[in-house]
Amino acid sequence: MTPRTAANPLLRIESLNVAYRRDGDAVPVLFDVSLSLRQGEALGIVGESGSGKSTLAMAVMRHLGRAGRITGGRIFFDGVDMASLSARELRRLYGARIGMVHQDAGLALNPSMTIGAQLTEVARAHLGSTRAEASDLARTHLRSVHLPDVDRIMGAYPFQLSGGQQQRVVIAMALVADPSLLLLDEPTSGLDATTATGIVALIRTLAAERGMAMLAISHDLHLMARLCDRVAVMYAGQVVEENRADAILARPGHPYTRGLLECLPPTSGAGRQILLPVPGQAPSPGDRPAGCAFGPRCGLFTPDPCGAGAISLHLSASGGLVRCPKAGGTADASPVRGLRPPGPEIGAAPVLLRVEALGKQYADRTGRRMVTANEGISFTVRRGRMTAIVGESGSGKSTLARIVCGLETATEGRLLLEGVDIADLLAERRTVAQRAAVQMVFQNTEMSLNPAWTIRRQIMRTLRAAGRPDDMGAEHRYAQLMDAVRLPLEAGERRAGELSGGQRQRAAIARALAASPRILVADEPVSALDVSVQAAVVELLMSLSRERDMTLVVISHDLPLMRSIADDLVVLYRGRLVEAGPAGTLLSAPVHPYTRALVAAADRPATSAQTVPDKGCLFAPHCPDRMEVCSLRAPPERVLGQDHRVACHLPDNHALGAFGEGRACHGHP
Repeated sequence: MTPRTAANPLLRIESLNVAYRRDGDAVPVLFDVSLSLRQGEALGIVGESGSGKSTLAMAVMRHLGRAGRITGGRIFFDGVDMASLSARELRRLYGARIGMVHQDAGLALNPSMTIGAQLTEVARAHLGSTRAEASDLARTHLRSVHLPDVDRIMGAYPFQLSGGQQQRVVIAMALVADPSLLLLDEPTSGLDATTATGIVALIRTLAAERGMAMLAISHDLHLMARLCDRVAVMYAGQVVEENRADAILARPGHPYTRGLLECLPPTSGAGRQILLPVPGQAPSPGDRPAGCAFGPRCGLFTPDPCGAGAISLHLSASGGLVRCPKAGGTADASPVRGLRPPGPEIGAAPVLLRVEALGKQYADRTGRRMVTANEGISFTVRRGRMTAIVGESGSGKSTLARIVCGLETATEGRLLLEGVDIADLLAERRTVAQRAAVQMVFQNTEMSLNPAWTIRRQIMRTLRAAGRPDDMGAEHRYAQLMDAVRLPLEAGERRAGELSGGQRQRAAIARALAASPRILVADEPVSALDVSVQAAVVELLMSLSRERDMTLVVISHDLPLMRSIADDLVVLYRGRLVEAGPAGTLLSAPVHPYTRALVAAADRPATSAQTVPDKGCLFAPHCPDRMEVCSLRAPPERVLGQDHRVACHLPDNHALGAFGEGRACHGHP
């Protein structure tokens, strides 16, 4: 291999062009992409779906499939043109020198093999290790990613691990052969805030310790800025801006980069700011406009020079590269975020839904042991005040939502809908009015929408079930609903698989609205969407809530997003309520240590996913302020103010503790 210098980086991509064959034609998807990456450096690739970022990573891995091919340009790894390598040489390179962490760890892992078998297979294939050596290496790498009880993990199957643990296993697997370059495709997608923070910190630490280069892909600019040294922003198959991560955040040069930042909720307490989606949609492959591809969505666009011809990269004012002839005017043309008006005062908002000591238990697979999903949960939902239920994976958020909507029944406690207890009533046993009053928008629209029916048929069915059997009246209401969620009527004639992710979510919202609900429960409604689509869907929900006098209950692990929209917060941990109250109070002066951990985005110890005490406070093993009583008795629930309650042994004045000061938990590696 050629010795590496600043002029000869580890990875060099020169004028790369990629096309996919569709209906016999070659459709270009990457255009003249040039990037370089030095040993020990981290480069983030950011953009919406269809921007070409994943295609770029697959081109580096030479995994473009039968339909894709490189039509121009070259990729050099460690000074060697990868096109000159044979298939056998490429197989030797991948895994040994180039590792990859895939977006969905659950799909990346083989469900029929134990974790130990999968890691040892990598070591034996790429390093030629003996079975004993491979087993030792697997254990070493599992410990390096801070997984507890390595022997248990080695013998476990993927489904027996949490999402965060699966992601750590995939990272360990990618590092077994000690690669020089690590590719990461959406490494924290779908993970809760504390787990995602831990994964980012882990990746940075491992890369620094090993002097490893990283090429990371995401739609989240804030995440890339925390993980990477430099960021390249892609749009419609081109790099439109490249700069240091801090410069991209502080002074974006391209209007598209600024638009991506405006889509994201603020990362600190800057008030309930309105999110600003990027207007319009990205062009589909083969339909790029002349000149600047972003032109149809850009407020600075003029036919000359933006539409006159190809736009080249040039030096920006902040020292990076930008593909925009009007980059200097971006700041002046940027819209200003407004502040979201608060909901009604607590005293003026009547209670719509009251949850009292609610619990849910399931029998395990053997039927011999009961598993607690929710226990002793109490809070109120008030009319017109948006309530966010937050917590990490496994906290019981979705189970609680399903009980509220009648998809599950509670095993204890009460659920009072305008004074009537419906805790033990499935949806089919509730009255028509009770079913209509509470509707749900599910996380996975691909699963919740009927793939065989058109969107129109599904909405019309809900309209008739809600008591609008008259065809003329239902048709008029259907047209109103499609208009309300900003979908054209022709979209209703399509099936779910023919719509984009954002369109499917809008269709799911329209179907829920067909019943004219008093309460709309949205379970992770934007977790799988691009940031611009996320912002549009969030603002749609908020405007519909105001226009229709509808109260929102949103289930989420995204605390920064909830900071921008919630009036009230309910914080769950392992099925129990730890704190609930007005969002402003919980975000500015959280009392419970776990709430403080979420607010500070503090990393919890890696053992938290498995360390569950038999008694006392469930968070005690990971709490920096734990006392002896915390391990002995379950914390009492105390009312601190109107609708503000906390389950903690600590005194009320302990709101500023270790997490708020950024101190790590006891036992953190």
